[in-house]
Amino acid sequence: MLSWFKKASPSNDAQFFSNDIEYILVYAKNKQVWRPNRLPLNEKQKKYYKNPDNDPRGDWNSATYTCNKTNQQRPSLYYPIVNPNTGEEVWPKETAVWAYSKEQYAEHLKDNLLYWGADGKSRYPRFKKFLSNHQGVVNRTLLHYDDVGHTQGASMELKKLGIRGFETPKPVRLIERVIRIAGRPNSIVLDCFAGSGTTAQAVLELNQEDGGNRHFILCTNNENNICENATYPRVKTVITGIRSDGSKYSDGIPANLKYYKTDFVARKEEYLSDALLQHITEMIQLENGINLDGKNYLMILTDEQADELSAHWSQYPNIKAIYLNSNQVGRLSAVGQNLS
Repeated sequence: MLSWFKKASPSNDAQFFSNDIEYILVYAKNKQVWRPNRLPLNEKQKKYYKNPDNDPRGDWNSATYTCNKTNQQRPSLYYPIVNPNTGEEVWPKETAVWAYSKEQYAEHLKDNLLYWGADGKSRYPRFKKFLSNHQGVVNRTLLHYDDVGHTQGASMELKKLGIRGFETPKPVRLIERVIRIAGRPNSIVLDCFAGSGTTAQAVLELNQEDGGNRHFILCTNNENNICENATYPRVKTVITGIRSDGSKYSDGIPANLKYYKTDFVARKEEYLSDALLQHITEMIQLENGINLDGKNYLMILTDEQADELSAHWSQYPNIKAIYLNSNQVGRLSAVGQNLS
């Protein structure tokens, strides 16, 4: 369970305490094998990496070479090392030992990973850790609004998009953080309670930032017309860069967007197969990311459609795919060599 510190200022109308925390529950299909992605260093963290000794390997940060264990607790880590600049033999202080074994120390010395200060005479060495080898920042259970945004900022994001009347938006940076932790550059991100569409904007902006190919699927029951009034207009504005009133919001983010309404087919429907086929177009387009345009991509469901295609095959020179009712395969055998 993660805690999101969501408010930059307290709620002045709170009766007892300002409710400043919300919780994010984390689930994994198999938590024995799943590991969260570490986070990239931000600009503030990168500033700690410098190169005072002009190391050709680039910028580095340093860490202490000792740990807070006594020589009684870790006798194998209590040994002398030599400052190569002064020739002085150096032992850990009495309440500490070296953080690394003698073998590791020998490797560090060989790889020039010990730094003895600008003048080379520091009492103890520092361990050099290069920015190029950084494996990312470990995730923490507290998400602070300085890093992932707050509720007031989320409301401002909606206003900039021209969306009004939504009281509980989430900041884009918060959802971006969730996707960074759990996803991959080609993930499909499902939001079953889409709300104002923050998830879609987060996916689009992350793709723009790192060149990913993530997809999103948003679902909503359209309570109070939220889909028409907020979700769809927001996503469309982010993609096109044009607000619903025609004003410019941004340069846009090139992407495809399709909007479907679900329908209900009763299980006891007399002609259930035919009833389901009436909705197959949307499912094919959604699953395969195509547009059944009748030219490049065709769908054949009836005998009449199959016969029409067979009779006028030459009029479809640019066909890329045909989606068939299994009953029609035999009727297209005359042009079967072209269907491969």
